[in-house]
Amino acid sequence: MAKSPVCDLLGIELPILQAGMGRTHGTPTPPALVAAVSNAGGMGCLGGVGLEPDELRRAIAEIRRLTAKPFAVDLLLPASLADSPPTRDEIRRALREKYPQHWRFAQSLHQKFGLPPRPMDKAGLLSSDFIRAQVEVMLDARVPVFVPGLGDASWVIRIAARAR
Repeated sequence: MAKSPVCDLLGIELPILQAGMGRTHGTPTPPALVAAVSNAGGMGCLGGVGLEPDELRRAIAEIRRLTAKPFAVDLLLPASLADSPPTRDEIRRALREKYPQHWRFAQSLHQKFGLPPRPMDKAGLLSSDFIRAQVEVMLDARVPVFVPGLGDASWVIRIAARAR
């Protein structure tokens, strides 16, 4: 397989990017998997959704212990950090009110496939304070690549540019 411009940009050998899978209802991407993908020449990615800041810091340190190759961290950002409701229940309520057609579609899938409603383990999982703390950890650790899931990452870019 020929190297592509994205490989040169990211410092990887193969144009293979592993999805970051966070912990919302299961286990996060293990650091060993992230490191294995990076060591094999791709871009391993840690899904940080649901990881407390200290957990995220430990996972990044473990990845660094297992590889010297570039890797990424994926964090879920709200569309607007300033407008982010403080709890998952309030986020669901806002989705229901602002996007009723999408909400009905998602609920129809739950019903069609018999998926039970999921309680929220951590009420503040997507709060602006929680996300800011995760971003601070990622920037302090100088993670090589940031993958913003959803939302507007412009505020992260401004902070990262000042930290250079």
